[in-house]
Amino acid sequence: VGSGPTIRGFESLIPSHVKYSLEKDKMKSIKFIDFLDFPDEELKKLKLVFNSNWTYVPSGRSDYVREIFGEEEKYLDLLEMYRQNKVELVKSSTRLHDPNNKRFINGELAFCFIPYDTEDWLLVNAFKVLDDSEKLIDVDEAAMADYQQYFGRLVITWKDRSTRNVRMKSIENIEKLTVKTILEEPYNEVAETFPGYENINLSWEDLNRVLKLKTWRTAFENQKGVYLITDTLTNKRYVGSAYGDNMILGRWQDYAKNGHGGNKLLKELVADEGLDYVKRNFRYSILDIYKSSVDDETIIRRESWWKEVLLTRNPEFGYNDVISFIRYILEHYPDSTYWLTTHCKGGVNRSAEWLRMNDFPTDLVDEMDRIIKPTDWGVMKTEAIDMDQDFIWFDDSLFETERRILEARYVLEDFYKMDPKDPEMAKKALEFLRSR
Repeated sequence: VGSGPTIRGFESLIPSHVKYSLEKDKMKSIKFIDFLDFPDEELKKLKLVFNSNWTYVPSGRSDYVREIFGEEEKYLDLLEMYRQNKVELVKSSTRLHDPNNKRFINGELAFCFIPYDTEDWLLVNAFKVLDDSEKLIDVDEAAMADYQQYFGRLVITWKDRSTRNVRMKSIENIEKLTVKTILEEPYNEVAETFPGYENINLSWEDLNRVLKLKTWRTAFENQKGVYLITDTLTNKRYVGSAYGDNMILGRWQDYAKNGHGGNKLLKELVADEGLDYVKRNFRYSILDIYKSSVDDETIIRRESWWKEVLLTRNPEFGYNDVISFIRYILEHYPDSTYWLTTHCKGGVNRSAEWLRMNDFPTDLVDEMDRIIKPTDWGVMKTEAIDMDQDFIWFDDSLFETERRILEARYVLEDFYKMDPKDPEMAKKALEFLRSR
């Protein structure tokens, strides 16, 4: 983002009277209020809301709010969520409301922003408030439909960030706000720099997003290649090749659409587990890349070679790094390893049952069930840890409250982030244990 407004090329988005002033003033300054088209009486109902990042805590929330945001405490980085195309979730967060505090009032015309840069804010929502009696207000978005074209694109500058979730109603203050830029594409569709074929490692969500971007589509449609799909839950892998119409772009569009791309084994998996399984667990990368002029037989031979190297023709291949990590723990810490999971919450151990349902090797699960002890805790997992003793806590995430407890006891360094669904993380965790 430059120091001045960057609007050229998007004049069609600028009201005619503003465009004229740009020509006269040579783009020195554009006021946000110039984009608004309200009678004076309506301007009195105007409210701008600057939404800061925040930690969502489900307790005390209504059933409807918990249905939208989930049952787990989480930190909401609003710009990152918007980048990940969680647009509706971000928009919902701008409508959260305390009826006793009156963040919104019936009839108000609200424009909602999220942090974009140090002093810049991105417009993500606009609506008329219909019902301020609920914790998620009822709104009329159609009343502000003219401004939807600016969602995710219009960036304004406002320097005072001393207070979180500021509401601005004063026309005098609103008139001081200037437009920093209008993005070429909405931020959730922004054209990220193509990283090079060798650096591609995409989740299904990322794949679905980048396939909408011109730079990525161009890179994929002009290349043949061999690619790898990894199931991060089981560590099983699928090697495929692309050499037909649209080349890699065509093949990966199929995967984004249905999860299986027409492959027999993947079709069976999607039929059994559903597309959501693919969305949660699959990652996509490229092993070899070739110009469109390379003959198809070369691509097919390379595909076969990679299948041999990665042992993907062996249906039992998988779990290697995760299993090595678990076996090392069972062998070296047989008397001091404990479950710290909701499957054993309250001292009742259902962890092995859950692992069996998720097709973990039976002999390993039996050994884990025999050796690993359950724990008894209520709300926070930290309740089950004796922090006066040496410990290592492996987990994929921490609640903010748990993090603060570890920091207060000066033992945060004894927490090791490891998602057992990620074989690379399991490999690093095993190296960490062996180094102790």
